[in-house]
Amino acid sequence: MNAFTEMSLYISGNLRSRQWGIALFLVLVFLLPWHSSSPAALSDPPQSSSKTEAPVAVDALLLAIQSLLGEMGLYHGALDGRMSKSTQEAIRLHQKAWNLRQNGLPSEDLLQHLEMVAGMRRIERRLKQTKAEQITGAKRLIEESPVTRRLLLEAAARPQPSVENPQSCFDEPRPECLAILARQAALAAPVGSMRDWALSEVASEAAEAGVPLMAWEVASRIDDPRTLIAALGSVARALAEGGNFQAALEALEAIPDTARRCESALNLAQRQAEAGKDAGARAARNLAVQMLDSLKMPEEILAARLKLAEVALLLGESGAASRWRLEAEQRLLSLPVDARQGAMASLSMIETSLKRFDASRQWLLQVQDGLLRVPAELKLIEAMALAGRGDEAEALADYIEAPRYRVLAQVRLASAKIKLGNKAEAKRHLRDAGIQVSAIDLPFAKAYGESQIALAWQALGENETAEAMARVIEDEAIKAHTLWRLSDVVPLGRRDILRIEAELATKAHADPFGRVWMYAELVRERSRQGDKAGALAHLARGLTVAEAISDSWSRSRALAALAGAMAEMQRP
Repeated sequence: MNAFTEMSLYISGNLRSRQWGIALFLVLVFLLPWHSSSPAALSDPPQSSSKTEAPVAVDALLLAIQSLLGEMGLYHGALDGRMSKSTQEAIRLHQKAWNLRQNGLPSEDLLQHLEMVAGMRRIERRLKQTKAEQITGAKRLIEESPVTRRLLLEAAARPQPSVENPQSCFDEPRPECLAILARQAALAAPVGSMRDWALSEVASEAAEAGVPLMAWEVASRIDDPRTLIAALGSVARALAEGGNFQAALEALEAIPDTARRCESALNLAQRQAEAGKDAGARAARNLAVQMLDSLKMPEEILAARLKLAEVALLLGESGAASRWRLEAEQRLLSLPVDARQGAMASLSMIETSLKRFDASRQWLLQVQDGLLRVPAELKLIEAMALAGRGDEAEALADYIEAPRYRVLAQVRLASAKIKLGNKAEAKRHLRDAGIQVSAIDLPFAKAYGESQIALAWQALGENETAEAMARVIEDEAIKAHTLWRLSDVVPLGRRDILRIEAELATKAHADPFGRVWMYAELVRERSRQGDKAGALAHLARGLTVAEAISDSWSRSRALAALAGAMAEMQRP
């Protein structure tokens, strides 16, 4: 049936009188006989200057494919939705680049793949643009800050110490000497973000190691202004932990970004309060309070008040904590709905610290993001158990669905029962955790859960059970760290055996820097527990591994970690 016949039937079928329709059809047939006898005339009508050529049908699928190929720079022809040699060649180029079947034909699968690749490239372009804007903004902040410029220029011009015989730093290690070697290795790393990362870590550890002038000089060599601003905050924290609190406050003043300076001051206040240094905590907090009115973003304003509430709690100032909590709560509605999750989780933790458990649970009910909700849940579970509300704490733990979090909840319950002296209940919770840990699918999460269970058994005095759990851990890094921690506290008869096993697990950990970092953390742990002999043993192990690292980037970070750990070990 041709187009003319279809039109005739349409007309005849829609006229009120079928007879009139038939009559009209016959008239058309006799008046225009060529339409029914010449099919070719339908595809090739007579040319006339007074008539417009009919538009060619556009293939929507092919048009979308051409558009995406053009966006990727593979197609340079017309976007007409018609198949052509240039379109086919562009399709083949894309298929070849992504190891797809090279047939040069359009399809729904091809369109989906093109949309995925184009989306990835849009995100990449957006990230590059954002990075460029951030770098420009950070550079402008530094240029507009006289304090920052003066400190960096003075530091860059200051001569730095060197080590003629690097081996002496390993034979007779000192924090300053290790920091110097770390600086030399970082400067030898290829220029770029990785080098800046290493320099940032070296600056922080050098400050803690007691060489603040070197810390400033190393920071001045960081190319990325964003990394530099972050490093200044780390240097301030490290200076305070190294006992040079006044220099830490000066370092805070050098941070050109008000929001970052306020955040760093509050982090410093928190660290000082956790260390029992109330005077330093209050000084850093007061500095942050002075900057509150200069904060502009709603997220920054809210986060500062939440942190102020946490610092007040650490200082035992419950009234101030309640006041800051109330201000944060009032500002919560100024945030977009999807940005409130973290704030509500923080409010829950603050309410828990204030022993307002019901209010804490109300906030938790509104937090949908599991990664944000679980830390607050675990804190609430342990606090409720310690407060004598064990049944409610257990009910809350049972409400947790993910096995990896249920295990941690049972460990928290056991920890609370150990503190309360209820060993039987603690054992019950640890047995439940041991059963539930087998249901965890993620290898790292399972290993972490097993580590926490092992350490809890050790805290309960069940050393053999703790060792058995540690030995089944499959992640070598977590297994090694757990065995080292157990070996430092078990009776002498078991200590050597566990240390041999820990050393074997450590050697199985392929990343040398990861091994050094583990030893550095163990040095810090043993130092905090007053075990100087254990700290020295771990330091010696870390130095042995660090000395053999040839890669400049990894070597600098390893030596910096050991310098900071050794400095903490030597502090009274």
